[in-house]
Amino acid sequence: MTGAMVVDVASAVGVAVVGALGGHGLTRLAARLTISAPAAISPLRRWLASATASAAALTIWLAPMGAGEKVALAASFAVVLVVSLVDLAEFRIPDIVIIPSSVVAAVVGAWILAARPDGSPAALAVGAGVFSLIFLALHAWRPEALGLGDVKLALFLGLLIGARADAPATAVILVGGALLGAASLGIVHAAARVRGVPGAATRIPFGPSLSAAGWLTAMLAPTVSW
Repeated sequence: MTGAMVVDVASAVGVAVVGALGGHGLTRLAARLTISAPAAISPLRRWLASATASAAALTIWLAPMGAGEKVALAASFAVVLVVSLVDLAEFRIPDIVIIPSSVVAAVVGAWILAARPDGSPAALAVGAGVFSLIFLALHAWRPEALGLGDVKLALFLGLLIGARADAPATAVILVGGALLGAASLGIVHAAARVRGVPGAATRIPFGPSLSAAGWLTAMLAPTVSW
């Protein structure tokens, strides 16, 4: 093994460890945001959150993108991890996290698109508008099944996806993919919850599925062209 390979492996391990530690810190933050009690976030979920954060850190580190975009994606992952943990514990998306994050995402997204030669500010508006309006319509149709918190989360993820798209048409395609992914993950989550807990309530938090699909779509966005 050459010296360069040793450095690369050591760097990857370091990034993974930092990601895991960051995930642990984010679970503590999510616990503080729960109204019921910090114990609402189980030890298993804490470990899974740390492992997921470690994997996300490695994915971002290895991705061929600029430092600014990497920082933005890391910050957005922190947001979706915290809101997902709170949603799993209490069936709500905390406004104190998602509203300021959406404002920052709009500003940073516009800056990223302005800095890219092929960037289109319209993609930011299309991604956010299409994604949030779809969920607003679903909320109006079934408010008991989909809360306003999910609509706000969709707005945040739409901004994230739009900032990574190269054109409005691409943003629409990516939003469609995110919707399909979120629906699929939601069905799997619901099936696992009902099967694993006999007599469990049919109320399923949609935030984690939406967050996973939206964030992964944003990560893959540069590989999609129209």
